[in-house]
Amino acid sequence: MGLCLPLRRQVGPGQELAPGESKAAADFVTVYNFYGLLEESAKSPAGWEFSSEEFGRTPTLNGYPMVLPVDVPNTPNLTWMVTKPVAAGAQIDGFTATTRVSAMVLGQYTAQITRQLPAIEGAAAGTPSVAAKVSKQALIGALPTPSFLADVK
Repeated sequence: MGLCLPLRRQVGPGQELAPGESKAAADFVTVYNFYGLLEESAKSPAGWEFSSEEFGRTPTLNGYPMVLPVDVPNTPNLTWMVTKPVAAGAQIDGFTATTRVSAMVLGQYTAQITRQLPAIEGAAAGTPSVAAKVSKQALIGALPTPSFLADVK
């Protein structure tokens, strides 16, 4: 008997999720410290790939973390990586994982997303225009996760 945790994500205005040129560059979401994960219980929506590692994938810039989540060693972290583009404003459902733990605590997640910055035309004579730009953005937040203080059954 387990507890199934469904996750959903709303892509904000000006944001999109992009697969990137490589797995290292793809946008993703990671849920940290997911105790009692049942093997083969994680499900992904179409266009996403699931993995679980001891050290959670965290957004970086030039090799340095952009956010600092608490990542407890020897504890599964759940990562879903996008494999096809997701447009701004899209609602994404279908992320699930099941745990043997019944007690919950407030845990953490991070995400790497792509932000589209629009071009800015020069407003006054002599004011330079700014070309459209694509950048990566890191998010960090809280969500319910299985408690590490609970008995795993």
